[in-house]
Amino acid sequence: MIGLRAERARLLGFDSYAAFRLADTMAKTPAAAVGLLNSVWQAGRARAGHRGRGPAGADRDEGGNFGLAAWDWRHYAEKVRNRRFDFDGAELKPYPPSSTR
Repeated sequence: MIGLRAERARLLGFDSYAAFRLADTMAKTPAAAVGLLNSVWQAGRARAGHRGRGPAGADRDEGGNFGLAAWDWRHYAEKVRNRRFDFDGAELKPYPPSSTR
C-alpha cells in the first residue's frame, strides 16, 4: 500500500506522498507542516505537562500514586473539562447539529 502511494505521488510529479497530500492544503509542503508543529511544540508541551492544572494534575485528585500515561490523557482531560466548565457533552446528544447549507 505504501509503495503504491509513493508511486502515485511520483507519477504526479511529487517527491513524496506527504508532498502530494499537502499540496492543496494550507501547509502546502511537508517542511511547512513540520515547521508549524515545531513552533508550537515547546509551548504546548509545557502547558500540557503543568502539574498544577489540566489532565497531568487530575491524577493527583485520585490518589496521585501513579503517573499519567499517554492512553490516560483523554479520560483525565474530560474529567478536568467537566470540573472546570460544569459541562457534559452527553447533554447535547438529543439536539442534532444545525445545518449550514
